[in-house]
Amino acid sequence: MNQRLQRGLQNAELLHYLISNQVEILQIWENDKSKYELHAILKWKSGVFPVITTRGKTREWSSLDRMVKHLRTNINSVSIDCHLKIKAT
Repeated sequence: MNQRLQRGLQNAELLHYLISNQVEILQIWENDKSKYELHAILKWKSGVFPVITTRGKTREWSSLDRMVKHLRTNINSVSIDCHLKIKAT
């Protein structure tokens, strides 16, 4: 999948798009630092949108457990099907 990485989505934006059924795919990526990132592909706009912090940096989690805890705390009103992409060593 070679889609262009876009600006990004903050938690509130991601929640809005999830509730309104505008997220085509939600992906979990393992980055070069062995941390995990959450990326969304929207139905109405091309590109891949990472979940970002309020400072505009891609949000990272040190483990999948922490990511799931974050999602349960901040995005708990929708059901999410995720795709996991990890790097082979």
